[in-house]
Amino acid sequence: MLKEHQFLGVGMTPSKTELGRLLRTRRFGLGLTQAQVAKLSGIRQNYYSGLETGKRIYLMAKTLEGLAKAFRCDPAEFENFIPQRAEPKTEPRTELARLIHSRREQLGLTLQDFAERMGVSHYYAKYFLEGKCRSIGYGTLKSLAKVLQLETASLSKFLAAIRKQTNSRLGQLVRSRRRELGLSTIELAKELRVSRQLVTQIELGQCPLNRNDVMIGRLAKVLKLDVTELQAVRPKRRLKRKMAELTTLGGFVVARRQELVLTQSELARRAQIAPSMVCVIERGTYNPGRMTLEKISKALECQIPPELIPQVTKKGVPTSSVLVQIQSLFAALTRKATRWLRG
Repeated sequence: MLKEHQFLGVGMTPSKTELGRLLRTRRFGLGLTQAQVAKLSGIRQNYYSGLETGKRIYLMAKTLEGLAKAFRCDPAEFENFIPQRAEPKTEPRTELARLIHSRREQLGLTLQDFAERMGVSHYYAKYFLEGKCRSIGYGTLKSLAKVLQLETASLSKFLAAIRKQTNSRLGQLVRSRRRELGLSTIELAKELRVSRQLVTQIELGQCPLNRNDVMIGRLAKVLKLDVTELQAVRPKRRLKRKMAELTTLGGFVVARRQELVLTQSELARRAQIAPSMVCVIERGTYNPGRMTLEKISKALECQIPPELIPQVTKKGVPTSSVLVQIQSLFAALTRKATRWLRG
């Protein structure tokens, strides 16, 4: 209520509209200040002040209901004093504006209906229709698709452009499909239960997923794509640089493994050995013993030719027959020298 030093109507700007005069009369009748009415209506005080003085002449449905609640009356009492919203005078200048305009006419939506269903002000609705908005965000995309009864894919081309381009075929497919569904990177990451940074890395080709079949399956489910479509565009598995220096045994293992379409991990599970051992055998930095060779032979479903198995020391390091002879001769000389010194 009013304080002792406050007086209603003193020093106020005259109302220029019938709606403003009606609101002020109602407020005076209840003995309320503008701040109290604004609080009861759920709007800002300067917004309500503009309604009383006539600077604002339009009301959204939510604001109308709030005022009716504050003044304890029917919203219809104010509706007759609200003028019809004027249609934009200028022709749509962009493809997005033309699409909205034509679709709005097909659905028989007035500017007021469009603004209320979009949940935006009259000014912002005109901003769309006049073509001043050249790109949209993901939230606006979903609202437009719902109001205009269109698929998000048909509006996805109006999304703001992404600065970082990608040369990855997998990344391009994920990005284009994500935008067609109206999903931001944060929303897609939430659906995949991963971080936003990982989604960005996948799109930029920094995380090619050439070994992660689980993530490929998740992406296919969330993006509503066929798994084979994603598998076809992901980078093929490449051997490491050191794989070019394969030994004869390593080359045989690699060729047979690829023939069976097995990864190093899958071969290791079959042979019941560590994946790292398969890796060093293929590189040629380690040659296995007899038992390990038997396991690998069984896993590869073939017999390893004996001539491909080099001689090995106790530590598994490959040696040549000449080196073995030199080592044995050096050992014999050492023993003779020791006996001579003792004798």
